[in-house]
Amino acid sequence: MDSNIFARLQALSSMTEESTIDQSRTVLRRIVDFFKAQEDYDANIHAFAEYVRFLKPETLYQCESFMVQPNVTYQQLPEEFRHDSYGFCRNDYLVFSGRYVYPVKDVKGNIMGFCGYDKFEDTKYLDSTNYGYRAKTYSCWGMECLPTYYRNSEPVFFVEGIVCALYLRQCNLQSLALLGSSVSAYMTQIIRRFGSRAIIVCDSDESGTKCRRYLRNSCPLARCVQSTIAKDIDDSRQVDDNFAAELAKLRNPYYRSKLFT
Repeated sequence: MDSNIFARLQALSSMTEESTIDQSRTVLRRIVDFFKAQEDYDANIHAFAEYVRFLKPETLYQCESFMVQPNVTYQQLPEEFRHDSYGFCRNDYLVFSGRYVYPVKDVKGNIMGFCGYDKFEDTKYLDSTNYGYRAKTYSCWGMECLPTYYRNSEPVFFVEGIVCALYLRQCNLQSLALLGSSVSAYMTQIIRRFGSRAIIVCDSDESGTKCRRYLRNSCPLARCVQSTIAKDIDDSRQVDDNFAAELAKLRNPYYRSKLFT
């Protein structure tokens, strides 16, 4: 299966005669390129990496993420980007205003949608809807890496948040973000394909515990853990500098650590 069949069916059901999936992908790519071409693109990347997320700027460049400043208005976007069905605008309003945006791609690297982060909002991660497709509901962040992950023998870490996945990649570990604690049947199938190579790190909260129980039953060959020192990987690495190194040791099915439960 080269792409998410559920998403494709849902997308097709909401298409108009004038629109196509390829056209939608083209516009979503242009949106990313538009923001990457802004004069403050590099400055925003470095500021967000160093002062907000404590990552290397190169990590954010590699995933083609970008900042939508609060002063950017709906009227400043090219008209072709403004249609509600592309998920970036809604009712003449810029959905991701003031948010740091991560493109969500399919297995071929086509952009399916966006996930925007704002640490000061109650809804910290906001997902987009494109032709009825919600990436957060039907897939995961980082699917463009799946072909590579399938072909090697290294462990693959499944985590809830994008920043946690980015940090693991920064530590040279293969990772995908489930975009929350609700895991679809499609994603469960993908996890199963990795067998014992799949290592799932759920957040240490009520939702994460429920997710862990579900995945332990649904993916019996995978190793499923939670941090004992903080809520998630991003917080845990700030408590213990060796957290990623300890995670890497979990490739040994017999390895035990006080950092995980």
